Amino acid sequence: ILRDMRLNGNRAKQQSSDNWTSMWAVDIETNAANALYENLTIENMWSGGIRHVGDNSKIINNTFRNISWAAISISDASFGVEISHNNIFDSGTMFKDGGRGDSITTYRGGNHKISYNYIERGGKVEQIGAWKSPNTEISNNTLVDGLFMGIAPYSDDAIIKGNTVKNSAENAIDLRGANNNLVQGNIIDTVKGTTSKSNGGFEHTGINANGD
Repeated sequence: ILRDMRLNGNRAKQQSSDNWTSMWAVDIETNAANALYENLTIENMWSGGIRHVGDNSKIINNTFRNISWAAISISDASFGVEISHNNIFDSGTMFKDGGRGDSITTYRGGNHKISYNYIERGGKVEQIGAWKSPNTEISNNTLVDGLFMGIAPYSDDAIIKGNTVKNSAENAIDLRGANNNLVQGNIIDTVKGTTSKSNGGFEHTGINANGD
């Protein structure tokens, strides 16, 4: 359990790095099942916020500001992680690659629930990405002023419902490379890129998307 702390990376006085395996504010690389991260404030990082490996864990009610890589990263085949009620500002802003260029990202594993998060700016790849993480629910999040895409699961059998995406630079919801997804009751308010404008901010070319 890690809660009720403030971690300030003092980015203005530190050297930047492109080493994915180091320099996270919180980095749990071993299988830490049933972990809880709650009421943390993490800010001013040249690298990432929380990187976690472990099933059935919760990352809830945290605040992230000025995080160059992902604010939250779940990796290495973790299952059943809840990421909810977090406030994230200006994260995933340095690199345009999967993982570091997301605000929230998961990789492998699955059955996650990403809900009720507020994400403003950031997301040089997407604000929420769930790479190879099937059966993940992305619901009731609010995404504002994303630098590229809003929600892009890259996974099968995802549930994407009740989200609000405003002023996304490109596709608000992008389902390329994903199959058998339920997309329902999302609000898309203004997309800026030419690709997004041509299809109302919803990209589903060549995949099987269900819902409305």
